[in-house]
Amino acid sequence: RVVRLTASGGVDPTFNALGGGPNDRVYAVAVYPSTSAQHANKVLIAGSFTSVDGQIRNGLARLNVDGSVDTTFTGLGTGANDAVFAVALTASEQILVGGAFSMVDIYSRNGVARLNADGSVDTSFDPGSGTDNSVYAITQDANGSILIGGVFTSYNGNRRMGVARLLSYGVLDTTFMDTTYNHFAGI
Repeated sequence: RVVRLTASGGVDPTFNALGGGPNDRVYAVAVYPSTSAQHANKVLIAGSFTSVDGQIRNGLARLNVDGSVDTTFTGLGTGANDAVFAVALTASEQILVGGAFSMVDIYSRNGVARLNADGSVDTSFDPGSGTDNSVYAITQDANGSILIGGVFTSYNGNRRMGVARLLSYGVLDTTFMDTTYNHFAGI
């Protein structure tokens, strides 16, 4: 369910040559930059899998350059309790995840979470009640704001129809797409 291609488009036989890979779907991939001091060219995979190469990895795993499971990525605890559809790296190599989950490890994180480099939940990022449905896209802009997209209709109790911008610590940015004006009703 995961493969690396060569520059010519062929399958790279040196990637995950011995492993069994994830036991279910992979929905998103993020590659660490080659300039990363600790994780150069390692790969994050996100999906609905519960194990990778026989090792428990609920929804998120980090792979070494050769495709083997990175065993130093241990902070995730029990992982996500449902599918992870989106994954992105921040400039400081924290990990943003979005999906159908309501918990990551022991923390309530409806649809969105930020993880530290070791996979542990970053508790300084608090989405409150989070989204009311799945997040399928996530990224961080140059200003540190986090943009999410999906099938949700609210974020932390505030009406947001599938798109929201969060401040760097997880609170909804209410200056983005303010819902005080109903564009459909003209009021």
